[in-house]
Amino acid sequence: MKQIRVSVVVLTRNRPQYLRTCLESIKKQDYPEQSFEVIVVDNNSSEENAVLNKEIVSRNGFARYICESKIGVSFARNTGVKLARYEYVAFIADDYELSVDYLASVNSLFQKNKHINVLCFNIVSDDKKSIQKVNQYYYETKRLLAIKEEQSITKKIFSAKQISFDDKPHKVPHYPVSGAAVIKKTVFDKAGLFDETFFLCEDVDFGIRLNKKGICAYYSSAVKIKQKNEANLFLSLKRQFVYGKFYVVLKNRWSDYSRIVPRSTFGYIFFLLLSPFISLWRCSLSRNLMKFLFYFLFILLFDITFFLGAIFQSCRGKL
Repeated sequence: MKQIRVSVVVLTRNRPQYLRTCLESIKKQDYPEQSFEVIVVDNNSSEENAVLNKEIVSRNGFARYICESKIGVSFARNTGVKLARYEYVAFIADDYELSVDYLASVNSLFQKNKHINVLCFNIVSDDKKSIQKVNQYYYETKRLLAIKEEQSITKKIFSAKQISFDDKPHKVPHYPVSGAAVIKKTVFDKAGLFDETFFLCEDVDFGIRLNKKGICAYYSSAVKIKQKNEANLFLSLKRQFVYGKFYVVLKNRWSDYSRIVPRSTFGYIFFLLLSPFISLWRCSLSRNLMKFLFYFLFILLFDITFFLGAIFQSCRGKL
């Protein structure tokens, strides 16, 4: 089978301990060396960590190192795209650890699905803490909704019997182009680069722009990527609050984004009041009484915090 050529862009900032493990996993790839390159984009790490990052890259001997002085993941992503020499760009966070067949699996999926230009994959935390399991579950329900985006709201609610994904790539309109996304480089010529005014949710904005250009992102659970996560309840809730704020920014920019929730402060308050029912529905997807009881309180906190962030931003105006 012919191999696609991939530019692997590793995004890092102040985490040399993670970068070392990430690069080691890339070096072990069961894939022809001439068919991929590695670009490490350091998003303005501290002077001490930048020195460590350079040493790690130099010691590995197969990656290029570049420092992007402007802080923000959009700047880092765009720098990687501009430096990429091959026809596919794979975005990898420094806390990802790839299986040895990662690139081979990516190659196989693109070869078997010639119509696909954007593929996102399953990120699985290696953190066994309960809060991380909640985070994982929460985002799996959001992904399930994205896969069912083209169905009616009624079908979306009642057909989602449980969280289950097969290995077949699924369309995910309006879904963040993240999850270690691999993107055909010609896509950027049509849709442009990541919006550098976003320091978060730039992947959602990019996904919406792709959809408007008639380019749909796909999700596949066939490739699972291990993530070294250090989540706790406070950080998880803080993240949901910020996501709620950026949700409003996206709704204001793209009126047709997430049609279920009205674009108004009243609409966000209404859905805040509905949070217990939304959370109950999310938890019911587990079809497991123990999981249901365990997840409900945490999922409810996540949903409430998200809508509080949306209400805050809606009242505040500009970000």
